[in-house]
Amino acid sequence: MMYLLVCIALAVLGTVTAQQHGNSGSLHGICHSNHMQMTEDQVIQNVVSAMNNNDTDGTVELDEVLVFFADLMGVQLGASADLLGNMTREELLQVAGGLKISKHEFTNAWHLKFHDSMEFIKATFDAFDANKDGFMDAQEIEAIIDMALNSSDANQDGDLQEQELVAFLERIYKNC
Repeated sequence: MMYLLVCIALAVLGTVTAQQHGNSGSLHGICHSNHMQMTEDQVIQNVVSAMNNNDTDGTVELDEVLVFFADLMGVQLGASADLLGNMTREELLQVAGGLKISKHEFTNAWHLKFHDSMEFIKATFDAFDANKDGFMDAQEIEAIIDMALNSSDANQDGDLQEQELVAFLERIYKNC
């Protein structure tokens, strides 16, 4: 029964996403491709493992996602991952306030790590660059987490479980 409810919720979300983005349920109109022939599922699993910092609690927290993006870009956040894990959301955003990732640098770094096509990465970046300034900052990364929670928090507990992040990323990677 729960599976059926999740499927219905995802179908509804796809319709809402399509209405918001003006297309058929996708974040953008570019289909995923990978120059190492990795499937969407393989890339998603690699991203989720990297974002969840390979810990065992099963949830993906804002601090882990900020560390993931900082590590991807070779940027230091000014605090250890352990210290970040004990901060409030406001404190995290203050510490990560200087994190500003250019589209060009992000595209290259993501391509090197996950091997997705440059066109797909650029389109995904553009979809999440809320102010369209060509940079991703900590607030826009926070907005991605909020979007994932709003669309994929199947058990409505306010925490982003690994499988919920997978569902969110599947809509990006598989719905073009």
